[in-house]
Amino acid sequence: MFLVGDRTLCNISNNTGAAYKTLMAGLFCFAFLLAPSRAQAQSAFLLSGFGGGGKTLYAYSGAILPLADRLDQTGPIARFWAKTYKFSYTASLTPTTSTRIDATGWGLTGEAGYQWADDKLRIAGFAGLDYRHHNLSPNDPGSNLKNKLGVFLSLDGTIPLSNTLGLDANANTSLAYNEVWLQARPYYQMSSGTKIGPDIAYISGSDFAFTHLGLYGSGYKFTQKWLGTFYLGAEAGLQYDHDRGKYDPYGGTHLSFHF
Repeated sequence: MFLVGDRTLCNISNNTGAAYKTLMAGLFCFAFLLAPSRAQAQSAFLLSGFGGGGKTLYAYSGAILPLADRLDQTGPIARFWAKTYKFSYTASLTPTTSTRIDATGWGLTGEAGYQWADDKLRIAGFAGLDYRHHNLSPNDPGSNLKNKLGVFLSLDGTIPLSNTLGLDANANTSLAYNEVWLQARPYYQMSSGTKIGPDIAYISGSDFAFTHLGLYGSGYKFTQKWLGTFYLGAEAGLQYDHDRGKYDPYGGTHLSFHF
């Protein structure tokens, strides 16, 4: 959700695009990662998490609310997110020097959509607005990291292939920042409802392209007597920068609570 085009972003090696790709890995998939199985789904979810890699850190909180019945049934759904993040990149502020830019930011996203769900298939589509605010130190007048409000679109679904095997997939696009995220997660589902499997994603913008390769687990359930039921998810792996021809590690932890 927080990639931008037109301006080159860099990691600790000062190469194109590396700082933001870990941010993408966490922020684009946190709702998808924590989505419970149909057996687990309840009335609504609160979510929170953090992660990062290299010189990138992010944290978020959110809510997923059915506007009719339950989250595991056909009907309208609303999603709301609050995000904060930190990263760095290099920019040519003068013709002869490169300067490290430390960036912090926050964002708010609201989405409304509709979900079709039965025993064999789940598909959900959303449309909403995404606002992002950035602070750069020192100031970078040529940066595309402007404070913007734009349209955000997403589509996700689950295709069970058997009682234990299936495929989760999603696609997102930010029209204001010209970004696309495509993700597929084949999974093995345990009797407890926990899913494990490979995490495969492709992320692109106007001046970057990354492939995300890792492992994930989601829907690990635990209950606290006075607090209720929680679900834990996590991911870790490597992301390949197509421009640099290099890999970088990433990781994240995510927690949700149903009510």
